[in-house]
Amino acid sequence: MKRESLLVFDQTIHYTIRISERAQRLRVAVYADGDVVVTKPRKTSLELLKRFVESKKLWIQRKLEENKISPIQELQESSQEHFDQHKDRALELVKQKVNKWNNRYGYSFEEIAVKPLKSRWGSCSSKHNLSFNYKVIFLPEQLQDYVVVHEICHLKEQNHSQRFWRLVGKALPDYQDLNKFIKRI
Repeated sequence: MKRESLLVFDQTIHYTIRISERAQRLRVAVYADGDVVVTKPRKTSLELLKRFVESKKLWIQRKLEENKISPIQELQESSQEHFDQHKDRALELVKQKVNKWNNRYGYSFEEIAVKPLKSRWGSCSSKHNLSFNYKVIFLPEQLQDYVVVHEICHLKEQNHSQRFWRLVGKALPDYQDLNKFIKRI
């Protein structure tokens, strides 16, 4: 990975370039901890990447500003110590919620884990292992439920098709509002 910087008005923004074999286009992500990562396909030139980042500089700055005013300070913390401090409580909460909500669905799964995920709230592997971002404990309860139900539904549908969203809607009729809200966090 390579580090570059971008000047936006009087502020220097540093970003990391990540080369991906699977990427088909340029992509920029701004994380809650302030990291900015630009992913590029292997054959994309550095010149094209820099023009792309330049075209996104105001969006990047706006996202960084939004992160500074996050209502939940704990969501911005990203140290190993923070993870170690909260992982047991997060795992207990997630296990309780998975058991509660899976009573409605009855799907089988292998393991439940919490991890210091950087860009997601959860994931469901093809082996039916459920992983959750430990920071789920800092979300309002409705959003905790949404994250858990979302991943449980991936046990049946490993995609975001209409069938998947219908499954989510069985438990959470207001899932569209919850989905929009969690994307803003």
